[in-house]
Amino acid sequence: MIRRKFLIQSGTLAGTLFLAGHRVFAHVIETGLKITPLDKPKSEWRTLLPEAAFNVLFEEDTEPPGSSPLNKEKRQAEGAGHGQDPVG
Repeated sequence: MIRRKFLIQSGTLAGTLFLAGHRVFAHVIETGLKITPLDKPKSEWRTLLPEAAFNVLFEEDTEPPGSSPLNKEKRQAEGAGHGQDPVG
């Protein structure tokens, strides 16, 4: 019974915070937070960016499968992940 009450109260609190947060962000947008879009033609971006970056951003290009040097990384990891004991 205690768990059920906790879950109900937690859900109510989370919903309240979500709605309150939504109103706060809507207020920020309505108060004139201005974002200037970058209106440059592709030709200008091509001169500003390296070819690989341009292709990834505008041509949906990616690196070839298996080409990353991280695929060949075999060293033991240092530190700890979530729920693991630290290495030491």
